Amino acid sequence: MISAGKWAVWSAVVLLSGGCAATPAPLVHVGRDDAGAPIPGLVVCGADGAEVQLDPALPLVLFVPGRADSGERYAALSYHFEVEGKQTACFAYDGRGSLEESAGRLAQALGALQARLPPGRITIIGHSLGGLVARRALVAERERRLEAGPFTYTLVTVATPFGGIRSAADCGRTWLHLLTLGASAAVCGLVAGQTWQEIPPNSDFMRRPGTLLPAVTEAIAVVTLERGACRRRGLRGGCDEPDAVFSLSEQRNPTVEADPRWIRVQIAAGHVEIVGDPGTPPTKLISILKERGILQAPAPQVARP
Repeated sequence: MISAGKWAVWSAVVLLSGGCAATPAPLVHVGRDDAGAPIPGLVVCGADGAEVQLDPALPLVLFVPGRADSGERYAALSYHFEVEGKQTACFAYDGRGSLEESAGRLAQALGALQARLPPGRITIIGHSLGGLVARRALVAERERRLEAGPFTYTLVTVATPFGGIRSAADCGRTWLHLLTLGASAAVCGLVAGQTWQEIPPNSDFMRRPGTLLPAVTEAIAVVTLERGACRRRGLRGGCDEPDAVFSLSEQRNPTVEADPRWIRVQIAAGHVEIVGDPGTPPTKLISILKERGILQAPAPQVARP
């Protein structure tokens, strides 16, 4: 049966790992003289309703945040990309809606971007459940798959539960829903919205993740060892707010990792710490992105004679 402890953990997942709520689509301008048109889901990170200004000459980095995250925390990371001549934006989705449907909308947004940008590489960085949405948008088995054409993609997922959320396992047990006359299913829906049928470890969403499109030429999974991580400590040094959400096993999926393009990088970091808080740079993630060439690493210092 579903224990109170499991629901407490899962509630933390809902609050901490969270995605942008769906908002009216602002205008997206591509170029200085473009009148603009909406691309549903494409937003300025952390600025609801602001119009999106894109430069067709600059490479695009698109963040797919975790549930209930406006994208404000990506300001410091965005700065590092922008000083290298790249531009950034966020994809907003309904964090309580279906992950499959959110991935479909992301694929549509990417298609709309491709129609308005010159051919090039788009980098997508997805955190937590946003990583599930980001990867699913780029799989070949979609009914309306993304036709990338001359575009190529780099996919980076961060602290993403590709193995399913263990505390939601009971929501994937059909016999339990029958036994409780549907009461357990109702509770699952109350806690997790429409995602409740997708996030259990035994769900079709997790067991059949699909194959990445050939256009994805680079795929990196940043796996976080979150055990003992703390987001906020009290005056006496105790942990008031843990930063441990997903275990290593919840972030692993043999089918996903069987792809030879898939590179797994493990680091000791908290679930939120890895992407930073507003005003706090995500130094560990920045270091990994530099090591993998996603961000430029500083030139080595040469000692003068």
